[in-house]
Amino acid sequence: MKKNKALTLIVFIFLACASHQQLKAQEDTYIHVEYIKLPTNAWNDYWTQMQEVWKPTYEAMIQKGELKSWKLFWVRFPAGQEIPYDIVNVTFHKDSVGMSNNKVSSFFTSKQEGSTPYAEATINLMNITNTVKTETYQVVEEAHGSFELDSLAKTNQNYQIDFMDSAQEKADAYVRMEAEVFKPMHQVALNDGRLKSWVLCRRTSQDDDAILQRFMIFNQWSSWANWQSAGGLQDFQKVNPSLDQEGFNDIFRRIGHLRQMTKSEMWTIWDEL
Repeated sequence: MKKNKALTLIVFIFLACASHQQLKAQEDTYIHVEYIKLPTNAWNDYWTQMQEVWKPTYEAMIQKGELKSWKLFWVRFPAGQEIPYDIVNVTFHKDSVGMSNNKVSSFFTSKQEGSTPYAEATINLMNITNTVKTETYQVVEEAHGSFELDSLAKTNQNYQIDFMDSAQEKADAYVRMEAEVFKPMHQVALNDGRLKSWVLCRRTSQDDDAILQRFMIFNQWSSWANWQSAGGLQDFQKVNPSLDQEGFNDIFRRIGHLRQMTKSEMWTIWDEL
């Protein structure tokens, strides 16, 4: 009898783990980020191209489950001619395969006859834009739902984007510290409405032998007045009431050894699906 109970328990644990892994795989999100510089006289043409050709295509792909969502940002800060890009086009995918251009291209060709071919649409867009670079990321941690599907996104469309670099040998430890120490603290700001969503992404489009691992953090604030309002001692004490100033300082010493913030930008949504 005891053997049967033990066997039943083992099977139950195995099935629970398998179910968890399957659910996790289903929830994976990959992000394709395209950084664009637009000439001053090209903004209207670019908007027209996106509205007439690309947005309908993305919308149809979302309806068929081939794309999770799409967001088009303009860079609010820093601004001016000195920055390399002022538009960021972001698509969200359920797997890394879906990020390839071939996926979008095949969808174009499957549309009804008379629609603009993918190659022609791409050339038309390239004629009025300068793509500075493209990157791909995978979401590794998030709070208050996923960034791209957050229902509160409609109420506030301003994001603080932080770029972090970590040595390859420290990257996993950095992710763990974000998940175990900073994510619960961010949840405090999410619960009281200062923060709408927080998402940590790990760059996948880099060489395996790269010295540094790039990360990107999306912080969606409820208002610009609340920008960077989270992260003080009082927020950490709501998670750990016994934390004192010395312990608080130690948290930032530890995270400083694991990563370096290279830059922080403000993006505002121009359009989205």
